[in-house]
Order: sequence, then structure tokens, then C-alpha cells
Amino acid sequence: MLTLKQVDEVIKDVFSESRVHGVDSVYEKTDGDFYKLVISLHGLTFEDTIIVHTKIIFKTNLEKTGLIDDTFHYLYDIKCVYKQVRYNSDDTEDLKNKLIDIINSNMFGKDLQSLSEFMEQPASRLNHYLKQKDVEDFSVYTVIYDPKFKMMPCSEMKFDFTINVNEQYEFQLNIDKQEKLYKLTFKLMDEIEVVESESVSNIAGVIGEQLMKMLKKRV
Repeated sequence: MLTLKQVDEVIKDVFSESRVHGVDSVYEKTDGDFYKLVISLHGLTFEDTIIVHTKIIFKTNLEKTGLIDDTFHYLYDIKCVYKQVRYNSDDTEDLKNKLIDIINSNMFGKDLQSLSEFMEQPASRLNHYLKQKDVEDFSVYTVIYDPKFKMMPCSEMKFDFTINVNEQYEFQLNIDKQEKLYKLTFKLMDEIEVVESESVSNIAGVIGEQLMKMLKKRV
């Protein structure tokens, strides 16, 4: 089995060429005779792939020196949908290749993919939608993914964005999946609006419509 030092070297090697908004790790005690090493990644840009968020989980011994299993789990989709991956327990290259393949092949669920695709030039996507609606009074300057909590239970995971419009209006957007519906909370100064959506497949349209609605009162 690999040591945790080897795992750490693999993680650093895999993501050394990437841009990551945030990386955090924590050990979680379980009911069994092992810990879970949970590595949380936010805003990962890896070659041609963008992943808004995922987690990688390994089982370690109680001494926190090495792994005890030849599998790891990764967060496949929003709200605790994980997939298990098996690798050669004595081969760091195999572990490295498995991790790279997951990212490069975008092996994630549709909701996580939709949010991740939105993060590819999000301002351009929103402005394209606004142009289709013949909006000329305002445009989106920047969209920044800025999670308030970088390490939290997957069941409580929310996605936080700051959207700058006309370099004058700054929206705070929180996206939370609640059972089968997505709840999008928009905050502009002292105004708060909540929108529900069954899907995030057209997330730019949902956000664009709400920006239009809230800005009509001000522009």
C-alpha cells in the first residue's frame, strides 16, 4: 500500500500544472478502524477541463501514515454522488493516471458538468444571453467563483459567485440544490431575491433573467 507521503506527492504532481482556486484536506474519523483523508478541490482548471468542485477520498490507517485500500472515491455529482475507482495499490503512476483520466475525460455527473461548463467564460455566456434578449443597458464584467466554505460536508455544499455588472453593481449569488430543485439566491445591496430551477443545464439563462429583473429597477 502507498504511504501518505507518496499520495501527497502524487496529488502535488497531478495538480502542479493546474490552476486551483482552493485546495483543502481533512481527516475524518469513521466508525471503522480507519480515517478518511478528504481532499477538496475548488475551481480546478486542468488543461482543457474546468471542474467547479470535486473531492477525492482515501482510506488511511489510524496512524495516518499510509493507505489501507486499493480504491479511492471522488465526488461525481452534486449532493454526495460519489464513484469508486480502483488502482494498483503499490503503483504511484497508476494512481496518478487514474486521477488525470477522471479530470481529462470529464467523468462527472450532468449537474456538476453544467456548473463547470458555465465557469468557462461565464461573463461571455451571460452577455451572450443578454444580447439575445436585446439588453443594451448593462453587461456583465466579471464572474468570480468564491466559495465561502472550502471544506464542508457534501450534503451542505453550496456554490457562491460574485457577479459584477457595469463595474457598478455587484451581485452575490448562492446556488444550493435542495432535493430535486435548485435554489438560487441573488443579493444586490439590500435586495434579496430567490429563484428556483429544476435544472442547471441552462444556468446562464436562469441567472441572466434574474439579473434583468433586478436591474430594471435600477438602470
